[in-house]
Amino acid sequence: MDSPQTNLMQFGECVQDALEAETSPNEQLRAARTQLLERVTTEQRRTPKLRLRLALFGGLATLATAAAIMFTWSRPIAFETASGKHDAGDVLEALQHQPTYVHFSEGSQLLLHDGTRARVLETHARGARVLLENGAADVSIVHRSGTGTRWRFEAGPFQVLVTGTQFKLAWHAASQSLVLSMRSGSVELSGACLPAPRVVAGRETVRLSCAKPAQPASETRAAESAATATSVGAQPAYRAPANAVRESAAQPRSFESGCETASKADLVAWANRERLAGSVVRARSALLTLRKRFGGSNEAATAAFTLGRIAYDQRADYAEAARWFATYLEEQPAGPLMGDAAGRLLEARARLGDRAAARRDAQAYLRRFPEGPYASQAKRILSE
Repeated sequence: MDSPQTNLMQFGECVQDALEAETSPNEQLRAARTQLLERVTTEQRRTPKLRLRLALFGGLATLATAAAIMFTWSRPIAFETASGKHDAGDVLEALQHQPTYVHFSEGSQLLLHDGTRARVLETHARGARVLLENGAADVSIVHRSGTGTRWRFEAGPFQVLVTGTQFKLAWHAASQSLVLSMRSGSVELSGACLPAPRVVAGRETVRLSCAKPAQPASETRAAESAATATSVGAQPAYRAPANAVRESAAQPRSFESGCETASKADLVAWANRERLAGSVVRARSALLTLRKRFGGSNEAATAAFTLGRIAYDQRADYAEAARWFATYLEEQPAGPLMGDAAGRLLEARARLGDRAAARRDAQAYLRRFPEGPYASQAKRILSE
């Protein structure tokens, strides 16, 4: 049986071998380790008791080094563009004829094409969660052995789970359409209108949309105005999904008439479900009815914010978006969505070309959120 000294020396050698495999150790750690090994070699002929102390010291030093490396691996990854470092939630936008590269500290990279708008919602040690609001991005994710890789991309009702691969992802908010073109590796694609997640691999290209077939213009106008009407005429029967709403014994004749009698919670559930499924008309009907019937509630204020998002992201109606974001701020000046509403308000005003209002909103935003996710955009507006 090996002696305790031999076992300890073998343990120190194993840890040393693991550290030698590290590709870029800290220079100070490298120098300290070299000095320690030279000292151990020089003292090889000393007494077993001294060798034991040196082995113990070496083991503690290498354990400390390993702990330092593990701490580095556990830190969230960082990201930056040509304009500098960014924080989670910052708007990343590629202007016309100016593609934007987003570099991540562990080697992954995004290329945002002209007019693309995205946000890195959160980062962690193994990857990040990225929202593609509109446009196209070339994605190159580096697979990290040992720590694992976990990235998630969101686009409308779709999610793409990534471990280490290359692909192009495009999302057109107005038509609610997604295109995923693989270049290498594989991903898992899921969405509200997909029966189950599916694996996309090789050089496969997938085109999907959760949007429902467009209605004739006359039907669309009737549906959009139904939320403010006191009564509606006969419409095709609507049966809400059991997992989205609580159904009554007597089913309403249509979605719009159902909104007129639904509870506040049901209206919120209906609006969210229809919005994620790409049915903008029905989502707006539920939200407008919610505001009409339950005005003054927190849910009604949140509905104003959601209406602003729909107007901006899915209808490109920036005037309406600005009106709804301003409405939320009037009704909930200290509400949980206040920061995002203020940021999206200045974005909508900038899109409208209302420079005076955009500058005013940018100044107000920076006073309250000098380091907020829209701060860089507010500063850019003020510098123009």
